[in-house]
Amino acid sequence: MFSRFLIIALFSVFIFPVKAEVVARLKENAQVSSRQVSLAEVVSFDEDAESAIVQALGETLVATVMHVNRPIRIESAQIMRLVSRQQPALRNQLRLTGASAVTVILAGEKVPTERIAEAAKAFLHDELHRKRIKFAIRNLHIGSNSILVPDGDLQLKARLAAPLQAARRINVVVDLIVGNRRFDSITVSAAIDMIVPAFRATRQLAAGDVVQEGDYELVERPFDESMRSLDLLDTKTEPASLRVRRNIAAKAIFYRHDVEPVPHVVRNQKVLVEVKSNGILIEKTVIAQSDGFLGQLIKVSDPQSTEFYPAKIVAHGRVEVK
Repeated sequence: MFSRFLIIALFSVFIFPVKAEVVARLKENAQVSSRQVSLAEVVSFDEDAESAIVQALGETLVATVMHVNRPIRIESAQIMRLVSRQQPALRNQLRLTGASAVTVILAGEKVPTERIAEAAKAFLHDELHRKRIKFAIRNLHIGSNSILVPDGDLQLKARLAAPLQAARRINVVVDLIVGNRRFDSITVSAAIDMIVPAFRATRQLAAGDVVQEGDYELVERPFDESMRSLDLLDTKTEPASLRVRRNIAAKAIFYRHDVEPVPHVVRNQKVLVEVKSNGILIEKTVIAQSDGFLGQLIKVSDPQSTEFYPAKIVAHGRVEVK
C-alpha cells in the first residue's frame, strides 16, 4: 500500500512540477550607473536559484533616477508590483527578503562648464569655416551652472539647435554621452559677429540681362538679419555669363536665386534648324517658343508656315528635327 502511494506521489511530481521559488534579498543601499534601475542592481539573488529565472527577473525595471547624486527610496511592495506587471509569468516565483526599502543613488561627477564651452566653440569653428564664414565669438552663455553626469566614459557631441541662418546669436546643443547613451543635453548660446564674402552688383541689372565682368565686385560685409539665411551666391561661382532672374539694384548683394545659367536657346530667339529628309540635310530659321538647354526638346515655329513642331537643342542657337 505504501509503495503504491509513493509511486503515485512521484508520478504527480513529474506531471505537475512545482515551480521553483526564487529568493532575493533587498539591499538597504545601492549605487547604480544609469537612470534605468533594474532589479538585479538592488537585490542579491539566492545562489541556488535557477539562472534563467534570475536573468529574467533581474532585467525587470524597478525605477528611473532623474538626478545624479540625489538618492531615491524604493519600497519592496513597489518592486513586487512592478515585477507582477512586467513579468506576470514569474510573479509568484519571487520572494523578497531583507530590507523593507532600498535607497538608490546615481553616483556621478561634475562636468566643468569650460569643457562644455570648448566643445561648442570647436563645433562652431568647424561649421562656420565649412561655410566659408569669418567670425568672432563675443561670448558664450551655458544654460546650466551645475552639470552632473554618471561616472564613466564621457563624450561631448555638439550640434546646431536649428538650421544655421542670419543671426547675431546661434544656439548649439552639446549632448553628454555616457556609455554610448545620451544622458543629457546642454544648450550653449553663442553671440557671434560674422563676416562673409559676397558678390555685389556695381550697376543696376534688369531681369533677363546676362551678367558681364565689371557688373559685380567681391566684398566682405557683416552677416546680419538683412542678409536672408545663408543663401548667398557661392563666391566660387562667378556671376559672369549667368542670366539675371529679377531686377537687381546697384550695390545689392547677389543671392543664389537671383541668377541662373544662360540657356542654349531662349524664347523668341531665331535659331537654325537642321531637318534631315531622305539623307539630305536642310537648314532654315525658326522661332523658339521657350527657353531650353542642350539635349532638351522645345517647340519651334516656322515663320513662313506658322507651323509648330518639336525640336532638339544641339548647340547654342541650333536645333534639330528628325
